[in-house]
Amino acid sequence: MKNKISICSLFVACLLTACGDDSSTNPDAGDTGESKASSSSFNDEPKSSVAGGSESKDTSSSSVVQSDSSEQEFSSSSEEIIESSSSKGFAKNYDPATGLLTDERDGEIYQTTQIGEQIWMAQSLRYLPAEPIEGCDFRFLDEREKPDSLETYGRIYSWIEATRINCEYGTNRIYFGSEEYPLPHQGLCPDGWHVPQIQEWQTLIDAVNTDIYGLISTDWTSFGYVGTDKYGFNVLKPAVGLNYIQFLVLENSSTFGYNITFNDLGTVIQVESAQGNKFADHQYLRCIMD
Repeated sequence: MKNKISICSLFVACLLTACGDDSSTNPDAGDTGESKASSSSFNDEPKSSVAGGSESKDTSSSSVVQSDSSEQEFSSSSEEIIESSSSKGFAKNYDPATGLLTDERDGEIYQTTQIGEQIWMAQSLRYLPAEPIEGCDFRFLDEREKPDSLETYGRIYSWIEATRINCEYGTNRIYFGSEEYPLPHQGLCPDGWHVPQIQEWQTLIDAVNTDIYGLISTDWTSFGYVGTDKYGFNVLKPAVGLNYIQFLVLENSSTFGYNITFNDLGTVIQVESAQGNKFADHQYLRCIMD
C-alpha cells in the first residue's frame, strides 16, 4: 500500500454527530460497535500528508447528515439524475440468485451487495487494462501488486487510470454528463457498471442511516468498537501502517480527482470526500450497477 496522497481544496462541510453515548470515548471491551459513535463528515479543515514522496495539502469535505448548505454543495451535479439499478434491470454479467458479478474481460468474480436500490461491488476491482490510457506516456497504476494483496484489497488505481479519461485532461476540469463524457461513466468498470458519482455515495450513506460500522468489515476494530458488515459492503481494515482506505469517485466541481475516504480516528470511523492529484495511484474502485 502506498501512503496517503496529499490533497487540496475544499468541498463540502458538515461533521456527523456521534451515534453512540459517552461510551464511545470510554468503550467497554465487549461492545460490538453498533452502539458506538459513527461519523461521516466532509469537513473543511485541510490536512497535510505525504504520498509517494511528494507532499501537498488535503482538504476534506462531506456530509451524511444533510444541512441546507451541504445539500446544495454536495450535489454539484444534481441536474444529473441518478437512476437506480433496480429500475433499469440487471447487468448481463450479474447473477441475482447468487449476487455474483463475473467480469467477462478477465473472468474475475466479485461479491456484490444491494443496499437500498443500489447494487455495489462488495470487493474492489482487480482488472488490469491491456494498454495505457490515451495520451499517456506510461501507466498510472501499480502493475506489480503482490497476489495476496491484490486478491484481498483489489488493484490500486490513479483517478485518471480508473476513469480512462485522456491524459490531456489530467489538470483540466472534466464535465461528466456532457456529450464527450456522458453519465453513467463506465471507466474501468465491467459492462453494465460504472464509476460511482459522489451523489451515489451520499445515497449509500443515507440508505444505511449513517451506520458506518455496518459498511466496514468485522476485522476492522479499534479501541472497543468493531465493524459489523451489516450490509455486506465489506470495507476492509487498512493495510498495516495505515488508518484509512480510499475509493474513487466522480465529481464535476474540480480540476482534481475525487476520492471517498474511510478514516479510523480511534473511537469513530469517519467518512469524508477529498480532492487529489489525478495521477496518484493510491485508490481502489468499487463499481456500481448502471
